[in-house]
Amino acid sequence: MTKISLFLLAMLVSSCHAQPVYPPHLQELKSRITDNFYPKIDAVIIEQNNKIIFEEYFNGFTNHMKHDTRSSFKSITSLLAGIAVDKKLISVDDNLGRFFPELKDERKR
Repeated sequence: MTKISLFLLAMLVSSCHAQPVYPPHLQELKSRITDNFYPKIDAVIIEQNNKIIFEEYFNGFTNHMKHDTRSSFKSITSLLAGIAVDKKLISVDDNLGRFFPELKDERKR
């Protein structure tokens, strides 16, 4: 699953790489989070062209604190899988053996 997740994350990052950034939108996002419009967001970090262009922490969190991200990876993986399906990079009918050669032999499952 890690191989698929990394592949899909790379696809999302590469497609967002050239997108323009609008600072007023980022400030609006910060205001909405601060005003509890999005109450459970603890951090937003946006990187573009290998530079962090927006980094804000909320709810008492800092860049030095550990944060449990286990549950969020299910959502990120499904988002990236949907993008890959949309771009015809993978199909919902693909066999896992395509990505994990060790699963090609059904006796090993």
